[in-house]
Amino acid sequence: MCFNGDAAKVNSLKAGLQGATHSAITLGRVNGRDNCVTKFTPDAHSEAFADIQQAFTALVGSPDTYSVSYSYAYPEYDPSTRTMWLLDNWNGLSYRSLMGSTCTGGTTYSQPGQILAHELSHAFSIGIHGAP
Repeated sequence: MCFNGDAAKVNSLKAGLQGATHSAITLGRVNGRDNCVTKFTPDAHSEAFADIQQAFTALVGSPDTYSVSYSYAYPEYDPSTRTMWLLDNWNGLSYRSLMGSTCTGGTTYSQPGQILAHELSHAFSIGIHGAP
């Protein structure tokens, strides 16, 4: 898994994903790409985040490269590029929760980590499990 953008954007995306997974993420160079996850360490006492940590571990360990990037259009997971997009101007965004692999009218998320967790769920269910 690699992060796209300049240093400020990479650091922002990394911080959001660390919050989403309650973990420490170390970035480095992987297969010729910079800003890729080289180490993932779950925080102590983060058992409540075990499912999303497992999903993140599977995406990082996949032979396919997944990406995290900012978008100027809308947040989404794009299976054709394996990219999780976070809206560049996420502030004030209200985001629908995920049930299975379907976005619902349930709980709304409005913080970068919450939105990235939502898109990570899509990436895991579609990219790893082939769900629609």
